[in-house]
Amino acid sequence: FSRDAPEEPLIILKMSRRSTVSILVLFLLILQSFGGFKFTHHVPYRSLASSAAMVDAGMVGAGTVDAGMGPRLLLGIASVNSSTSEERRMRRIIRYTYLKWFGSTVLGNPKIDVCALNEINTFSRNETGHCQVVYTFILDSNKTDALEKDPDAISLLDEHSNTIARNDTKMKWFTFARELLDSATVEAFDYVLYATTRISILPSVFWNENDAMRTYRPFMFAGLPKNSTDRHCSSLDCFDEQFLCLSSKLVRELPRVIDKVSEPREAWKMLSAGVVNNVSEANVMRGVRRQSNMSVEALYKWDSYVENVIDYIDEEEVKRVEAIHGNVSNYHGKPRMLMGIFTYNASEVERERRKAIRETYLSAYKGSKTPNRICSLQELREKTVPEAECQVAYAFVFGQNPEGPLMRLDAASLDEMEFRNVPNSEPDGVYLNIRENLAEGKSESYLKWAVLLQDDLHFDYIGKVDTDTLVFPRRFLPKLSQLPTFPRNARGYGGQDDIKPGDIDNTAFGVSFMRGRFYWMSPDLARFTTLHCNRTTEPYSEDKAVGNCVNLHPLPIQRLRVHRATYAHPVKHPDSIRKYWRSHGHLSMEE
Repeated sequence: FSRDAPEEPLIILKMSRRSTVSILVLFLLILQSFGGFKFTHHVPYRSLASSAAMVDAGMVGAGTVDAGMGPRLLLGIASVNSSTSEERRMRRIIRYTYLKWFGSTVLGNPKIDVCALNEINTFSRNETGHCQVVYTFILDSNKTDALEKDPDAISLLDEHSNTIARNDTKMKWFTFARELLDSATVEAFDYVLYATTRISILPSVFWNENDAMRTYRPFMFAGLPKNSTDRHCSSLDCFDEQFLCLSSKLVRELPRVIDKVSEPREAWKMLSAGVVNNVSEANVMRGVRRQSNMSVEALYKWDSYVENVIDYIDEEEVKRVEAIHGNVSNYHGKPRMLMGIFTYNASEVERERRKAIRETYLSAYKGSKTPNRICSLQELREKTVPEAECQVAYAFVFGQNPEGPLMRLDAASLDEMEFRNVPNSEPDGVYLNIRENLAEGKSESYLKWAVLLQDDLHFDYIGKVDTDTLVFPRRFLPKLSQLPTFPRNARGYGGQDDIKPGDIDNTAFGVSFMRGRFYWMSPDLARFTTLHCNRTTEPYSEDKAVGNCVNLHPLPIQRLRVHRATYAHPVKHPDSIRKYWRSHGHLSMEE
């Protein structure tokens, strides 16, 4: 039943269990006789965009956490310096990490719905689903264009300017949340959370290791310890300023507390001290941690968490590969890569560039104890080099058919994908049955061709590299050797991350893409990309287009990164390639 905040201070009495039950039953009967008591569930309501809308909505909530559902959470995520590029990237990371996977069973969580505050149409607990977690970003800007770019955000900049919350975003958020609660018949949320963009929530830990996520705690005051080693923190003094979780009951106590203090911290201290002294509900919220101020590092930390939760194995891919190849071969227990070097005809400079590449990094192991560690794909297809001796098989990739499509993804065989009988063809080249192009489907067509090639030759990764990228094999191959081999390479996507801008309404999907100068992916991911992403021409670059296709995958992507020092880019002129190689080609790394 409903949990309205008391109008007078709480009085704690000691009673026997029998007396307590008798008084409670009598109280309920009195309420029922006056029509003031009813059992209730959440009922549908419309937009949550403002407090006024919630009044019309008639938002109601259950008195206890529903069995099997867990609590309903209202989460405000404060974005400081919200207009900067780095902060926009942080918001994108949060959308595509813990907010995306908060309600997914993939990471071992309960299946729930996560909704933005502005987009809710219904709010009911029933078998067809409900919004158990409702979030919004809190921007420190009230500019219309900023809010239009981030429709899942609100601005509280001008709110409560005459109260102690005027310069305190956390207090503004909880005051705003209290207004939402007070505008409804009873509470719509069990807990209200505040976090900054420098906080990450680990869903599997958060849902499974916090008792409050199973049983409603009416006096919950939970925080994140300033010191990561302090697991028994139960005071505001040891809580980090960037995170706080309050029960809806405590949120509704805020007005009376605020009236007695002059600073926000005094209000939090009074609230937490009262809780600790009475019923000891102040504690540490598990599954919450600080993340880096740098967006790239924040994404790395999230990926490390996911790697410890799931296995990157695609059972369907395992069955398919084993049915064709049996036990797949690799390079002495290390992954093998197909490297497609993108080039084109009708340019003497480009022809000389291919020649310079053959003379430099493609010949790095010639004369060594492992002369075939880098070989041409032609040598493998003609069986002049044993598969077990070649870790990287390269081919220069052309678009050759002047009357063909820009992109070909419907081919069922290599014969359909390859353009044969090319005059003056180069033996280490692969000529695709498409029109030559840079960013209108050549990459996807190459991936399709490479997927078909897997039936003949198995590779752990399919790579794409530009001719103005100079790879340092003695640095890159040791790194390649550390990557997962089949079958633990599923959904592998490697290269140098470029985290997309934070706007929610742009044409970029997912949190990041790998830069087109040099990236690679596992065959199962390439197969998904070419089956589910038959895009039309778009006004953005090739690497973003491929990244969009990759990020459409319904399961977590295994981002595989190597250091920027494993290659140089851009090195465009053939003479520059040779000169740079003479200066840096000796770079090596112990394996």
